[in-house]
Order: sequence, then C-alpha cells, then structure tokens
Amino acid sequence: MKLFCAMVGMAVGIIEVDIDNNAYVTALRDAIATKNEEIKKSALRLKLFLAKKGNAWLTDTEAAGVGGDLESLGFKLMKSVRLLKNPEYFGEDFQTGEGHVHVLVVVPEENMTVGEPVVDVDGVNIYVTSNMTLNPPDLVAFWRAFQAIDTKIEADSVIALPEGTFILGNPKVGSRIYIRPCYPQLWEVCWHIIHHETPNLVILGNPGIGKTYFGYLLLLFLARLGKTVVYESRRTKRRFLFSRNVVIKGSQQDFDDILEQDTTYYVVDAMEPREFQARTILVTSPDRDVWYTFNKISCQTRYMPVWTEQEIFSCREQVYSTIPKSVVQKCFYRWGGIPRYVLQYAQFDNHQALIEKALEVVDFDWLMNAYGKLDDNNSQAHRLLHYRVNERFTCDYFGFASSFVQHEVYQHLHKKEKRKLLEFIGRSVGSGDLSVLRDRLAEEHDHHCARTHKKLKRF
Repeated sequence: MKLFCAMVGMAVGIIEVDIDNNAYVTALRDAIATKNEEIKKSALRLKLFLAKKGNAWLTDTEAAGVGGDLESLGFKLMKSVRLLKNPEYFGEDFQTGEGHVHVLVVVPEENMTVGEPVVDVDGVNIYVTSNMTLNPPDLVAFWRAFQAIDTKIEADSVIALPEGTFILGNPKVGSRIYIRPCYPQLWEVCWHIIHHETPNLVILGNPGIGKTYFGYLLLLFLARLGKTVVYESRRTKRRFLFSRNVVIKGSQQDFDDILEQDTTYYVVDAMEPREFQARTILVTSPDRDVWYTFNKISCQTRYMPVWTEQEIFSCREQVYSTIPKSVVQKCFYRWGGIPRYVLQYAQFDNHQALIEKALEVVDFDWLMNAYGKLDDNNSQAHRLLHYRVNERFTCDYFGFASSFVQHEVYQHLHKKEKRKLLEFIGRSVGSGDLSVLRDRLAEEHDHHCARTHKKLKRF
C-alpha cells in the first residue's frame, strides 16, 4: 500500500512510502528514515502518529499546520510492534485517497550527534540523548544496593539502604522500607497475575497507606531477579530505566522501544500508564482518571488493605520511634489504619484537622453518593471510608475509617437528617456495602438509644 507521511515541523514536507500492510510499524519507521539523510541518524527515535481526526484523514494543508504535543492534541501514537493492518491503524482493505496524509512523523528536537553513546539493553539500542542521564551516581548507588541487599523480605522487618544511599537517589524519599505482613503475599499475587493471567495489573487502596513504597518494593524484588524495569511516577515526572548493568534517567517520552519488549517490567505510580507490551503494574489511589481506562486493557484489579493497629505500632517502633505512643494511639483512634496521618503527620495539626473538615460535608445524600463512588477521586470520602480487603486482595465492602468516624457520622446525620437516618436503618435489607453501612449506623443508634433510654423500632 502507499502511505503519505508528513514530517512535523520540518521543511522536508511529504514523504511517499510503499509498504506491505502486513509489515510492522517499525518497518514503516525504517522506510521513512531511508528517504532523508537528515533524519536517518535519528531513525530509532522517530515517533509516528496516525494523521487522523475522528474518522477523517488530514489533508496535506492540514498536516502542514500540525505542531506541538501530538498526543495531547488527540493524535494516536502508532506502537512499534503493531501491524499496519491493525484495525486501529489502516485495516485490511486500506485505500489511498487523493490529497490525504496518513502518518505524522515527529523527529526528536535534538538530532543525534557523533559521539553520543548508544547503550544496548536486552538487544534494544538506546540512544542517550541530552534529555537523559546515563548511570547517574545517586541512582546507580540505589540500584546496586537493591541488587545486593540480602535482607529477608518478611513481615515487620525493615529494608535499609547503606548510609548515604536513598530510594531513587532522593534524600526526601528516605532509605528505609517497612515490610507490612501483606507485602510478600501481595508480591506473589502480582507475579502470578502478570505472568499467568493478564499482563497488566492495578493495585488500588486508600490514600496514605504505602502504595508508593510497595512500588519501591516491587523494584527491589525485580532487582534481585535481574529484570529490566522502567519506573515512572507522577511525583518525579520522569522515567527511570534499570537493568543489570545500566541505569538511565530520562523524560516521560523516553524508553518506548524497551517498553515494547514483553521481558520488560513497567512500574507506574499514581499516573495513567501508556499501553506497551511490558508487564505493567500500576499502584494508585482510587482516581478514575488514572486507573479506569487502563484497567480495561488485559488487566486485573487488586486492593491493598489499610493498616492494622499492630502494624502501626511495629512501624512506629522501628521507623518513627520519636513519636510518643500516646500520640500514635490517639491518631489511630481517629484515623484508623492510615499511616500518613497516624505516623508521618501525627504531630502536624494542619494535617490532623483534615478529618474534621471531611466530617463537615457529611449529610445523608453525600454518604450514599460516596459509598457508590469510592473508586473515584474523593479525598473527603477516602478519609472517612476505608476499603475492607480480604486475603485474596479483593474488596469485600467499605467501612467507616474508625469507631470515632462512625460515631461522628451518626451524630451529624442524627442532628441534620434524623428521619432519613431512621428510615434507612429500619428499612434497608439485603447484602453488600449498604447493608454493612446500615448495620454500622444501627449499631451506633442502639448505643445512642441505650444512652438515652430509648429503643430502636424496626419497621
């Protein structure tokens, strides 16, 4: 078939390529590169986008005006190991139309210069551009430490890096990981799923329970196995490539070719991953903009539980020993098993006040809506309601964060909307989340009645 390819932001104009529709996108990329000496040296870094808006191909005039970030403009990036006849691209019966452009070609802003290093990672050539840093000492020290640490990963232990070495080379992240009792088992579940069931996995959980640190622990497990990993997070706005002998810090547009290898592992924290052949694990709080679309693509979902009281105090003893036990106990009574507020911010009044602010918004309709949409980005709801997770790391139901929250929610509803509250307690039947909610509020109402010498009349 004949394709017309527009070079974005270059005076080269339109390039005509004859290619079999059984070919892969990589073959098209190489064919384009042979048409122009100026771009041939950057062939492996060319990015190809489908020159289509909706169902219409761009005209040559329209293509000439395209610029900027093509993905944010809605153009589809063509994956390197996809066939051109893929229905998402050209299909089986593609016909060239007069005046149409079919492919937008983006050439890296910095063309390769003689002497720039080329690194082989798992048989893939990676050109180290000015966007990248090859083997930065702080990251190398971190990765070498992860490869060398022989501390057994077991419940209630702490993985500690050597003095002066920090996770991802960042002193703000620290150098220690507390191993929750659920971590080794959750790792086994992750490994089984991405190798035997689906290549993609999402791990959800309440904000502030250590999902990011579990992501770091995934890097430790994979480092010990000698795997090649790309790590990306919303916080760093970068990608980090770790392999047996090479560490590279890059931008969020780098390492696509290595991510198209199914031997690569892609660990992503709190941002929507792009689709690659790599085995991908996303750890994130419940924000549908981050996880929902990704979850539709050969993917499963598991949940990380909130912390138990025993975990909180074990971690306090080993990591937060300067915080008085009485302070931690008070915070746990209020927040339940959220170490961000029970340990990390236990002595920060502005953070502790967030639970009262969450309680201020509670009314009956808000509570019903929060129960129905806890897998969305609702910070107030996540402070008051927690996932209750079973041993298979699936979610059984939602529960109040703590007995303190349960009592306060009941008091708010009893004061503001007593009739709705009593009707809900008396008439709700069946099973599921609302049944659990009904039982908890009924329990609280019984306590209230006992205090006021009244009995609940069931309808």
